[in-house]
Amino acid sequence: MKEKPVSKERKKLEKELLFYLRYYKELKNRGRYEAELDYQIENLTQKLKEID
Repeated sequence: MKEKPVSKERKKLEKELLFYLRYYKELKNRGRYEAELDYQIENLTQKLKEID
């Protein structure tokens, strides 16, 4: 079985999601929190689910 290639859009979304997750972790370690990050992470996760 051959796996289908990953689309450019999916790669872009995954890269963006990884950025926000790292940023979230960094802010959490500093004791800060931004609700906007929750929104961005949820939004990207939803878009990735729609692609599948």
